[in-house]
Amino acid sequence: MGLPKKLRARKLRNARMQQVVSLLYLYSVLVPDGGSRTRALAALRKFYETADENMGALPATHPVRSSVTFMERLTRGFNLLD
Repeated sequence: MGLPKKLRARKLRNARMQQVVSLLYLYSVLVPDGGSRTRALAALRKFYETADENMGALPATHPVRSSVTFMERLTRGFNLLD
C-alpha cells in the first residue's frame, strides 16, 4: 500500500487505530458491491473531505491530522476509494 513499515508500526500501536484498520480491511473483503457499499463509501469520502477542510489550522504533525491521513491512505490501499 505504499505505507512505510515504521509508520504502520507507530500507528498500529494504538488499539483504536487497530480497530479502524481491522474494520476497513474486513469491509473491503466482506461487503459486496451494491447500494449499501456505495452509500457507505460516499459517506466515508465525505468524512475525509470534511476533515481535510477543517484540519487546515492544525500543524502537519498533529496526531489527529496524521491519523486521518493514515486512515485515508489505508482506505485507498484497500481500494475502497478512488
